[in-house]
Amino acid sequence: MAEAKKQKEKIQSAIATQVKNLREADENIKWYIQEDITALSDELSQTERLISKLEQAHQGQQDMMKGLSEVKKTLLNFNSLVTDCT
Repeated sequence: MAEAKKQKEKIQSAIATQVKNLREADENIKWYIQEDITALSDELSQTERLISKLEQAHQGQQDMMKGLSEVKKTLLNFNSLVTDCT
């Protein structure tokens, strides 16, 4: 996930640079810079979706570990639960 976040920052920086270049560019090359910005924006969207999926997976794993911890606690206390019932 850290690598994806670094990639996101790199893309954002590249977009900012190209926007600056667009402001200063000659009319003949503005179209190419706009195309590059569009491509970078698409790449940024894909990277953000990947980060979101990774964060959701991480949260799901944490929730699962919490649930497993509760099951473990219940199993370890099973004898005392049975004793309390009798």
